[in-house]
Amino acid sequence: MDQKFYGRSESMRYFQILLIKFASIFLSLVVALGWVQNLNWIHLLVIGFLYSLVSYIVGEIILLPYVNNTILTLLDFVLSLMVITFVGNRLYGMDLTLINLSFFASAAIFIAVVEWVVHAYVQKNMLKRPL
Repeated sequence: MDQKFYGRSESMRYFQILLIKFASIFLSLVVALGWVQNLNWIHLLVIGFLYSLVSYIVGEIILLPYVNNTILTLLDFVLSLMVITFVGNRLYGMDLTLINLSFFASAAIFIAVVEWVVHAYVQKNMLKRPL
């Protein structure tokens, strides 16, 4: 049964969360890798979508009911830093210089901050668990 929440079904809320995650991750990839390194927007869309889907399934669906927001946010930071570094280094041939690593880290920090907000929303409104 679909539960109604402000006029939206349960599946629509899950889609909304996935869309918020994708938008924030794509924006951080564009800023950290697209504008600075002049990477292709299509590649950033694909990377952003795949990472959003994986982090949504692993984070919100599997881990969030069992761990708290802080631990999951730290895991998101580490995962996003690893993915962004791998993609930048292996797929785009970016050297692991201090400047490039700072761009990767800034994107991962932005993603972690947004993920913290998304996790708090899911905990409060979907899992009905206090923060």
